[in-house]
Amino acid sequence: MKMFPPQLPLFLQTVIFYVVVSTSSFSSSAEFMQAKPGCQLKCGNVTIPYPFGIGKECSMIGTEGNGDAHITYNIICDHSYDPPKPFMNATKYFEILSISDSEVRIRNSFTEFNGRTFKSPLEPDHLEFKNSFNKSGLNYLDLSDTPFMVSYTGNMLYGVGCGLVAVYTVDVVGPKGFARKECQSSCENISRDGSCSGSGCCQTDVPRDLESIGVGVLGTATKSTSSFTSFAILAETGKFTFDPADLTLDATQISKKYEDKVIPVTFVNFDYTDGTKRLDNQQK
Repeated sequence: MKMFPPQLPLFLQTVIFYVVVSTSSFSSSAEFMQAKPGCQLKCGNVTIPYPFGIGKECSMIGTEGNGDAHITYNIICDHSYDPPKPFMNATKYFEILSISDSEVRIRNSFTEFNGRTFKSPLEPDHLEFKNSFNKSGLNYLDLSDTPFMVSYTGNMLYGVGCGLVAVYTVDVVGPKGFARKECQSSCENISRDGSCSGSGCCQTDVPRDLESIGVGVLGTATKSTSSFTSFAILAETGKFTFDPADLTLDATQISKKYEDKVIPVTFVNFDYTDGTKRLDNQQK
């Protein structure tokens, strides 16, 4: 079902994702921060401990659910960057920012302009970006074949703009199925204190047990507010501060401004012993 019209006249829409992911803790940090014998431990400035690894021989392959779906821990170390950068080698490509015994931080960014997706300046030019658009017409983040799940405690959806509704739809693992959440913002009295309380900026929480999420902006602008920028951003809880100046920036400026902002989608605890993605564990 098409949730949004193909074009929203007079509105600049930007959707940005940055992702931070959590994994289960090992018995000790020293045990976790090791690579398999004979395998490369670092890619550039990022340490890649097992079960992750640079190359198939150095990483674990797990199964999900009934065992039909494979979860990969294989990391690509891309030497076209200086220093090299690590990327998750699943059917989607995520830049790995850091891995610890309790958290994996990844970056995934794309933008939407008037309902049309275009390549983000943050996206590696030579890698096919497969998360850009789903059939419902929303920007879409799919983690189904990765060892990660979206964190419901680590993330919030923020909407910036006037007379807009920032909407995200999610595919929830388990019996809950499809869900939709939204928040609404107006510009009658724009907040100047950085808060997202509905005046120029709004926010809403993230449901549990998410393997995929789609985000969009539905405009309801009036004539007096149609010149303002509207965008939605999935960001780390408590780490996004509303800046009224964002209302006057274009898509490129918004992407550039937030390119270094890590947004935590925190992910499920997980059993490294057999690589299975266990949804009954306590998600952080």
